[in-house]
Amino acid sequence: MILRTFVVPKDLLQRIVAQHPSLLDKHFVISICDPGEVRPLPSEHSHLLNLTFCDIAPEDIPEEKRERFPSMSPADAGYVVSALRRWHAMDRRGNLIVQCHAGISRSAAVGTFANELLGLDSEQFHKEHPWVDPQPYVLNLLRVTAGL
Repeated sequence: MILRTFVVPKDLLQRIVAQHPSLLDKHFVISICDPGEVRPLPSEHSHLLNLTFCDIAPEDIPEEKRERFPSMSPADAGYVVSALRRWHAMDRRGNLIVQCHAGISRSAAVGTFANELLGLDSEQFHKEHPWVDPQPYVLNLLRVTAGL
């Protein structure tokens, strides 16, 4: 069961994991990176979802550049919804950590959505993360995919 949601930038997650290597044994992590960016965590863990997409809506990038600068896809949204539902249904208790480069937009959208989908305390999430500015395209795509 997911208890709380935290949004962090990539460099902070790397420092936390360096100090607490067993992080993935205790929590659930969604890691969002740009294409070609080095991932902050190993990819072989069952409680880790690695995604690759840019912080941009498809309509804001010329079509000929969309392959190089991909937005979140419907498949990515499906992976997030599925992972959140699966992890939340588990007997194991832990927090959800969502990471992107800056921890402001893409990860904020996923974190905001996770709170909505799982019925977590959204007010507490926003008090603990006053800097977040959820990426509208990502948040809407997740909501539509989940039927919210």
